[in-house]
Amino acid sequence: MPFPDLADEVLAACMDEFARTDIIWRPLASAPGHEDVPARGIFDDKHEFVELDDEGVPVSSRDPALGVRFADFPEGLQPAQKDRFVIAGVTYEVFGIHPDGQAGATLRLKEIG
Repeated sequence: MPFPDLADEVLAACMDEFARTDIIWRPLASAPGHEDVPARGIFDDKHEFVELDDEGVPVSSRDPALGVRFADFPEGLQPAQKDRFVIAGVTYEVFGIHPDGQAGATLRLKEIG
C-alpha cells in the first residue's frame, strides 16, 4: 500500500476514535454561498504560556486548533482561511492551515463568538 493511502487510513482510524462530531463548517471563504456542512475533527483548546508581564507574572493564552482529515470534506472543497467552524456552540474563524503533508491538516482557530 502506498504511504499516502496508509497515512489516510491511520488518520481515519484516529478520527473514528477521537473526533468530535458536533462540528459545523461554514465555508465562507472556500465556497461562498455554500450551505453549512456537518464536520468532524479532533479539537484542542489548550492554554499556552505567552510571556511574563511587567511584574514577572506568567501570562497565558488559549490556542484552539482543529485536526481534520481532507477526505472528510465534500469532494473539491477544503477549509480555507476565514472559513468558520462552530464547535459546541462556539464560533471560530480559521486563521492558519498547517497541512501534515499526507492526509490532513491542523487548523489554527480564533474564537469570534
